Amino acid sequence: MTILNSLFVCTLIAFGKSQTYASIISRGAAALCIAVVALTPILGAQGATIGVLVGEGLTLWMLVRGATKLVLLPPARSILKPGIAGIGMAAGAIAFTSVPPLFQLGLSCLIFILVLFLSGGVSREDIRALREHLI
Repeated sequence: MTILNSLFVCTLIAFGKSQTYASIISRGAAALCIAVVALTPILGAQGATIGVLVGEGLTLWMLVRGATKLVLLPPARSILKPGIAGIGMAAGAIAFTSVPPLFQLGLSCLIFILVLFLSGGVSREDIRALREHLI
């Protein structure tokens, strides 16, 4: 979510919509705080986690709505493959809780990359363009 938030924040700022960005972030932070404060006493750590997800999800939704007024965004299905890769990464992190955290992080990232490539979430043209840009 953080990567997607950053993408849409950059879009808003690039189009001179800093006030819109500030408003969205403020409302999202307020929603996150309210959700965490409300759910933590009821559900404990899980409530805090759910509260953060609710706040971040709402913020992302508002950023997407703000950015779609400025640029033509690809359809929602275009983020399906990275989303599946992210779920695979989270599943890997959960599955490897018994290993040291750094090793767990490496395995999770490897799972993300493999799922993204195997699902066709990154094309050869994307890799070629990245290489040309970096070299």
